[in-house]
Amino acid sequence: MRLVMRDRTVIGIVLLLAMLLVPAAQAGPPGTWSRITDVRGENTDEIGLARTGDGVLHAVWPKRTLNQGQIWHTPIAPGGAIGASGPATGRWDAVDNPDLVVLPSGELRLFFGGLGSVFAQGGVQSASAPASGAAWTPVGARVSQSVSAAGPVGATVLPDGTPVFTWASGTDMFAHTGLSNGAADLEIGPSPYCCYYLPNVERDRRSSQVVVAYHSLVVGEHGIFVRTLLPALGPKRLVPGSLSKGDFTVPDMRTPLVARSTGGLYLAFCGGYPGCRTARLWRVGAAKPLTVAVDGGIEDVNASAGPNGRIWMMWQNRYRKRIYVTRSNRAATRFGPPTTVKPPPGTTSIWKVDGEGSYGELDLFASVSTPNALATWHTQVQPRLMLKCRGGNVVRCRVADAGDAVKGATVKLAGRTLITNAKGRIGIDLPPGRLIVTATNAGFKGTKTRVRSR
Repeated sequence: MRLVMRDRTVIGIVLLLAMLLVPAAQAGPPGTWSRITDVRGENTDEIGLARTGDGVLHAVWPKRTLNQGQIWHTPIAPGGAIGASGPATGRWDAVDNPDLVVLPSGELRLFFGGLGSVFAQGGVQSASAPASGAAWTPVGARVSQSVSAAGPVGATVLPDGTPVFTWASGTDMFAHTGLSNGAADLEIGPSPYCCYYLPNVERDRRSSQVVVAYHSLVVGEHGIFVRTLLPALGPKRLVPGSLSKGDFTVPDMRTPLVARSTGGLYLAFCGGYPGCRTARLWRVGAAKPLTVAVDGGIEDVNASAGPNGRIWMMWQNRYRKRIYVTRSNRAATRFGPPTTVKPPPGTTSIWKVDGEGSYGELDLFASVSTPNALATWHTQVQPRLMLKCRGGNVVRCRVADAGDAVKGATVKLAGRTLITNAKGRIGIDLPPGRLIVTATNAGFKGTKTRVRSR
């Protein structure tokens, strides 16, 4: 479709009124779901997420009526409380899935495509807001040079605050640096055959290299690919392990490319064809991916940066209607045991799984169908502790977070309470017997195991 701008009005006052009129929802404990979007969603809907320096997570999402659409904004506090939602753009004939970045100044910058009545004004559009998200201002004109169809947009930001965004348009794919439609779009295609899909773009936090990731159904080029955009356009590279017998499980959401907080870019994807059987994570440039989970029925594999170099991964199982979440160690080389999360009550289908975990806990999102409704919901998930104990005259236990030692964890056994040392260990001399050992720590999901002392 052709994307054209219809309404450029400054909508800060509208947003402030909406925030006053729409009551904020209070979040429950981890595992309690709260609805983010309205109930008239589509199964192609996908939110954009960005966290400001105050820890608030900002979600932007498409809100549609029969003949119009807007991008709306919802703030989520660090503890999971859902703030009041309100419009971040004016009304369009149609909107596509947005993306959101935070500039070094703390400003929020939104990118999206909208369909309007004037073809010449089409293309990728943008709006900005202060870190509070309280008042959104549109750029006033498209920010891409091209007026061709703009599907879901992926965006990142350079260290100097310059945004870089990308989108696919059938047999072609584009990227653009900055907000001027007088600057040329970088044409990543074209292909004589259809099509490129759902690109995403990220900047390596250490090298500042900018990479685009996308999937392709072009004849002779099936698969998931990455390509360097900056400092210069590089050759495309097929993601190792993404093909099975020459084909792949086609993603239906923005390609999950993640910038690790301590450096390196990582791509999450489904392995296997015709059905996905593995959740995999590939460090861009590595020889092979890491297999995080093996199971029949895996779908919607996604990822998010975590704190201190960690990475969160999430996926669903279409047979069990369950969501699975796990977090890596600081080196992003191994993952802890997955946590099983039940979807919102009444869920009949799960369409998308997404998350943002840079603040510690994972803010988990699921686009689900319930009777007579389709919407995106939110909950929080804590990382799981790992507990291993060895029996004997002295019982010794180690508490870890995906293999990394957890100092200060509370370990209880035989009526005694002990605190782990810098290596995550405790030891205690006990009389013979069978013991249940529990481990807890603030911000983590606790765990337990059994051991025999003698």
